[in-house]
Amino acid sequence: MRVNPNDIQLYHLPKITNLNSSLQMGRLNPAEFGNGSTEPDRHSFYTIFWFTGGKGTHYIDFIPYEIRPNTIFMFKPGQTHYFEVNHPPEGYRLFMEPDLTHSQFDLKIYEFFQLVNRSPVLYLGHEEGLELQKLVDLLLDEFSRSGDPTNEAIAHLLKLVFLKLESFYNIHFKQYDDELDGLIDQFQQLVEDQYFEQHRIKHYASQLNITADYLSERVKSVLGVPPSKLIHQRLMLEAKRLLAYTDLTSAEISHTLGFNDSAYFSRFFKRETNLTPLKFRGEIREKYNHHPE
Repeated sequence: MRVNPNDIQLYHLPKITNLNSSLQMGRLNPAEFGNGSTEPDRHSFYTIFWFTGGKGTHYIDFIPYEIRPNTIFMFKPGQTHYFEVNHPPEGYRLFMEPDLTHSQFDLKIYEFFQLVNRSPVLYLGHEEGLELQKLVDLLLDEFSRSGDPTNEAIAHLLKLVFLKLESFYNIHFKQYDDELDGLIDQFQQLVEDQYFEQHRIKHYASQLNITADYLSERVKSVLGVPPSKLIHQRLMLEAKRLLAYTDLTSAEISHTLGFNDSAYFSRFFKRETNLTPLKFRGEIREKYNHHPE
């Protein structure tokens, strides 16, 4: 059975009477950042933060990212994040329920967040920020009057925002052949769905109707790492989450993640981090004061 780190606060979008609340947006409120640090939490929805001002660090799944003016963060449901800021943040937030992708306007939010090798952070240049600002201000103005994503103006403005962000990624990050992107996307989604049960490349290749050798070749040519690395990275991420935010034992986490031998899991974890599971748990909780109640 898969165990989720339920000690991490999971936030849902509040339901707004007489409105379709699958889309919510507004300006960042500095008060939400308290004294500069926030507790780790998760969202059940897709999230975009755009910092137009402020300084600090945004931790997404244990990885620190610098906050500076014109920084955009994008992450998917279930990812753990928290902030450490030393200058009051300014900017915008955009929250979208997964079912928004099934609207009549086909916003394709899922595909946007699943693109190959996507970084959760994008640092815009000054001119890019000005371009995006025009669209976001129009969207926020329309949203403040209607608040309903089935409103055509809101839907089309949101599409324009996504298209603009996509164009910025084309500039800042190398893009790959669409056909290869599709194959790698499928592989990554299979890993996301099955990593806690299946660790073998052959298993995923058979579901894609290709050979393990071909899958290895394609993944390495696109991402520069073997597919086994992606599987290991996903296993490590979940192991870190469970160690940091739950009181499950190392043996219980090993079983949860599909390892038949808890001793092997401990060796695997140490090989990837240079720490034993218990050493990692102690250090991460001491450093960030993350203790399940």
